[in-house]
Amino acid sequence: MDWMQGPMLHQSYPGRVNLCVDLGASHPVDEVGIRFLGGTPWDLTAGIDLPGWIEVFVADERRGPYRKIATYSRFTPGDDERHGVPRPAGQPLVFGFRFPRLGARGRFIGIRFYANSYVATDELYVLRGGTGDVSGEPSDFSVSEVQMFFHKPAVHVSPDIATPLPIGCVGVRSEKPKSLVVALTVPKGVRILQGGLYAQSVGEATVTEDAQGITYTWRFDTTLKLPRKGSQTGSDKAFARLYWIGQPDEGAPQALRHQVMWGDYRSPVIETPIVVHEIPEPKISPRRLRTSLGWWRFQDTPLWPDWKKAFRHVGINTVCGFPKQYIVDDAKTLQRVQAFLTEAREFGFHVEMIDNPLRRLWIKGARHNRAGQGRPEHREILCQFEGGRTGTRLCPSYRGRFFREETARLGRAVALFRPDAITMDIEVWSDQCADPPKCTRCRARKQEQRIASWDEWKKRQGIEIWSALYEACGSAAAESALATPDIGVFEWTTGEVFHTVFPIDELYPERLHNLQPRFYAPFGPHHLRVIGRHLRAQRRRIDRNDLKPWLGTGDFGPFTGETFHYALLECFLNGARGFLLYSNRTLDADLLAGYARATRTIAPFENIVVDGEPIDVTVEGMGRASAMKLDSQMLLLVEDYDREVDEVRLRLNVADEVVVHDLDDGAKVGVLGPGKAVLLTVPVHDVPARLLHIGPSDSQESEGQF
Repeated sequence: MDWMQGPMLHQSYPGRVNLCVDLGASHPVDEVGIRFLGGTPWDLTAGIDLPGWIEVFVADERRGPYRKIATYSRFTPGDDERHGVPRPAGQPLVFGFRFPRLGARGRFIGIRFYANSYVATDELYVLRGGTGDVSGEPSDFSVSEVQMFFHKPAVHVSPDIATPLPIGCVGVRSEKPKSLVVALTVPKGVRILQGGLYAQSVGEATVTEDAQGITYTWRFDTTLKLPRKGSQTGSDKAFARLYWIGQPDEGAPQALRHQVMWGDYRSPVIETPIVVHEIPEPKISPRRLRTSLGWWRFQDTPLWPDWKKAFRHVGINTVCGFPKQYIVDDAKTLQRVQAFLTEAREFGFHVEMIDNPLRRLWIKGARHNRAGQGRPEHREILCQFEGGRTGTRLCPSYRGRFFREETARLGRAVALFRPDAITMDIEVWSDQCADPPKCTRCRARKQEQRIASWDEWKKRQGIEIWSALYEACGSAAAESALATPDIGVFEWTTGEVFHTVFPIDELYPERLHNLQPRFYAPFGPHHLRVIGRHLRAQRRRIDRNDLKPWLGTGDFGPFTGETFHYALLECFLNGARGFLLYSNRTLDADLLAGYARATRTIAPFENIVVDGEPIDVTVEGMGRASAMKLDSQMLLLVEDYDREVDEVRLRLNVADEVVVHDLDDGAKVGVLGPGKAVLLTVPVHDVPARLLHIGPSDSQESEGQF
């Protein structure tokens, strides 16, 4: 079966999805089922997975109101087992969710789920029968109106720092503008500090207070059409980002309430549970590790209330952003961003610049070629075919005016923003650069360079192109009396010729300083192991811990902060000296608490992470371990993410007596005497994994690390 064609429903990055079935008349409903494609044959993308949660509704009218009659949630302990959901194992699978013995009645059956980076379904069924007397819970489900949604079944807040509250919106596009009113009520003890909803800031909301809490109401009475963007599912993940802080007072509702009015439609008041996360200031912050938010704009950081405190608590030591052309050419914006970066440096933060130079160049040509919107001379950027036609991709032999302008722009951005690190995103030949054999310019250049093989010729062009970009950055840094930035490129890893053009092993480490594999997935046990194993395999091919992976933050399927914490530990214990995140749309207090937990435990031992050597550890039986060793100290991550055993048994070679500490709580696990294959038994009955420090008994405790 081809899941990408025919009657299958498939979407990329859809977020919330609403489906509805009309039974033609009201019937008793005994069971509802829906089948999905799950698993993934690709270890690194791992985004094809079953939905994180599913809800089932019934209604008598298409417009509603709908009543919720069944739920599955990956976030609810035991739900996977109750529904028989198979564990992802890196292989494609097909699984049908069944919701039996519903006992409900209705004509319209609604199904709502939150999808991952890719979702495909081919079968939905409704079985008649049952008592028909179950009424269900009120809901805002609709296939004709607008609904707000959150990216997890609960919303997350911290009493210690302001954190983002990301909000999505889903709805059928309205042909006629309608008024929109959104009311959001936080319980007493919680405050919304900053941010905005759709096109209005918190300051533009009407604020009222009663015994239930504080209500913020936004009114949009002008011409408004929703959703403003998204796929045909009508889902917009970034409808709002608010910043909030606090903890519900004792006796106050432990839930966030919201209601939406769209034209003459009025949703019921929906309550979403609030989960509180403590994110205290750490005793020691990471200095050598590169910790950041990754895909985050320079100008967005100052909008985060007390951002320096928040970053310090989370363990973020690098501010990231994009020197887009509009920033460089807009004097007021440039001045504002430069002032922010100066302030960040004064407080000890690193600066990382993210840019996509070749993609910008390609889009100039592609825009004109596709829609005639660009300048006619931009056609020269693309491959040139016989008869005056052009290809659709950037020409790898092009070194003309616009190429030179783009390398100059990159250098100018380095001079203006003075970055400590640069990450580039060069995704321009996803077709594996197929046009050159048809391109008259490429054929002429290949003949001129006397290279017989197209594969070798493309690699030569890749080296030339990258050298021009690298030298633009290096020259600009030198002219500004800066050290050469730490430079890496998204998805460039060892052993590859990226897009058949860039031979990574010929560029690293002299002209490429770090390697950036990507791990975009709704991190489950399998995905966590993929992170560790792939990074360790990459690390074995190089001499230093120069890995800097990209991790998803929920755009590819939501997951818990605890899981995110383990994903970061897998990076640190397998050769990474930093990481980058994509994207910013679903970041919340839950993920930031997991981020903080990982950096707080690793920071005192970051020299082991940055300078240490990966060590192979023998595991007897089930479980897995990753270790990094520097001199007489070792960090050891021991996992049983599938929760199959109560303890993991390891064998270590120990030269001198050492003490083993659990880094989560500082407790002493035991003392190991010298010897070969010394047994260490690590209990995992109450946690998916443990991070341990192993070292001499004299130095570490005296420094107060435990």
